[in-house]
Amino acid sequence: MGKRQEERVARILRERRNALGLTQGQVATEAGIEMRAYQRYEHGKSHLSGATMKVGLRICAALELDPFALVFDSGKDMAGVERRKREKNSGVPFSTKKVNKTQTR
Repeated sequence: MGKRQEERVARILRERRNALGLTQGQVATEAGIEMRAYQRYEHGKSHLSGATMKVGLRICAALELDPFALVFDSGKDMAGVERRKREKNSGVPFSTKKVNKTQTR
């Protein structure tokens, strides 16, 4: 991941925390990590891309952030690879609601 993307992630973390009115300690506690570790992510000294998925998701949950907001920037992931768009009938369900087969015909 490039420096620009890492700076973007750090800025999103900082801005979101401030918007929620949380302290760094509160986010760290809710995410289950040390405050200093969170501070390093927010200041760009450590990179969230190098964290475990569990830590990244916990931070996103604490900040009520969609993880895709951190990973994808303008339709591309942090490595610059375009995000595939799901086709309408890709076979991947978008809902857990069961559909009656007679309704789909």
